[in-house]
Amino acid sequence: MGSSRDRRERVARALGIAIEAGLLAVVATAALAFGGTTTRGRLACEVGVAVLLALAALREWALPGRPGARLALRAALPLALLAALAFAQTLSLPRGLTSRLAPARERFEREIRPEGETSASTGAVSVDPAGTRSEAVWLIAVAAFLFVAVRAGSERGGARRLTLGVASIAAGVAAVGIAQRIAGNGLLLWTVPLPANSKPFGPFVNRNHFAGFMELGLAAALAALLVESIRFAEKTEGISGRSRLASFGDRAAAPMILAPLLALIILGATLLSQSRAGMAGAAAIGLVAVVAALIVAGSKRAALWIVAGGVGTAAALLMWIGPGVVLERFGDVPSEHARLGVWADCLRLAKDSPVLGTGMGTFASVYPAHQTVPVFLRFSHAESDWWQLLVEGGALALIAVALGVPVLVGSLVRRWRDARPSVRLRFLCLGAGVVALVAHGFVDVNLHVPSNALAFCLTLGILLGDSVPSSSTRPRVA
Repeated sequence: MGSSRDRRERVARALGIAIEAGLLAVVATAALAFGGTTTRGRLACEVGVAVLLALAALREWALPGRPGARLALRAALPLALLAALAFAQTLSLPRGLTSRLAPARERFEREIRPEGETSASTGAVSVDPAGTRSEAVWLIAVAAFLFVAVRAGSERGGARRLTLGVASIAAGVAAVGIAQRIAGNGLLLWTVPLPANSKPFGPFVNRNHFAGFMELGLAAALAALLVESIRFAEKTEGISGRSRLASFGDRAAAPMILAPLLALIILGATLLSQSRAGMAGAAAIGLVAVVAALIVAGSKRAALWIVAGGVGTAAALLMWIGPGVVLERFGDVPSEHARLGVWADCLRLAKDSPVLGTGMGTFASVYPAHQTVPVFLRFSHAESDWWQLLVEGGALALIAVALGVPVLVGSLVRRWRDARPSVRLRFLCLGAGVVALVAHGFVDVNLHVPSNALAFCLTLGILLGDSVPSSSTRPRVA
């Protein structure tokens, strides 16, 4: 009986490692596949999530009864509700009912319908049912990804390993962006022609999407830096200075040495991208990390190193690209006028279909008929995650998302009371990254970019998984 249990535990550990590697691989693949914005890139992510879900099912079979399953389901519920809403938007309904539920659909059809042709007797709420079905499948995949991420984050040492993994992936993507900035040939990843009027950085067509990905990576890198510093201090407490210096050569000290390098690479790429929201988000995350180092860890040295590294990196890059370029970027008012115009159009669209929206994934189809900003500008997104969600999903979509807030906040508050300092540091730094990306979403789309949505869910999974109370038989490692 004991040998059978041991065998199952070994299988479960192997599957756990495979799941963690798979989560990171899916995020990395999406980021390097131009943010996962292509059809093939998104399909690859969906296939990867399906494999992860199968591995997670095997993991549950090998070692059932682990804590945190209910929390993972509750975390994925808002995304599952959005997927259900999307499927409902594709159902064929009587024309009269569709007109009452979604007047925008009727107006859209009148504008594109050939003159003299009558409308069908039935129709869906979505103006593009095929596109909405595709979006529903994607939402199911993201919900499954979040479920697996929460379960992986609750494993022994899972939060620590995944945090360092997210930071490493972001630093790798950042290195690609820096290399392309120095030795680029005008093509995306040196191979793919760029769309007209695009402002790319690294593998992303839009530098703001790149900066959003970096915000989560910087939060993970700073969390890893503070946590690994505490672990190192605890292990070397009471030993002589020479022995402590020698311990830097130990394998266990490698994460503490690696984390600040990752943070500097990510910060440097964020500044080079010249994304205003990205730079503001990085500054806010850095400030939270400094406060966390001072209050939670009680380490003035760690706080000083974070400030010195951030200021030094910013000063060096400012001297390289020139202060005039940065000032010109922050004074780019015309681009803000266009954003405000798009949001005003979104408000009018939302008033047409306030409850059910125009259909998930339909903004690019429905917006041109309502566009009031200059016609030479084309918008495939609403320049805001939350305006786009309101337009496509109506009030029901916003309510579904709001249901997830108590799950996150409640879990973190309950766990905070008895959490170790290392866990609290991870909460604060990763939480700052989550809040930064949510705030960034008010002025740009990041959660509608597959790579950023997956990285966001993985960060949430680490946070929520870390909040699962330790079981007596399976001690947790910070």
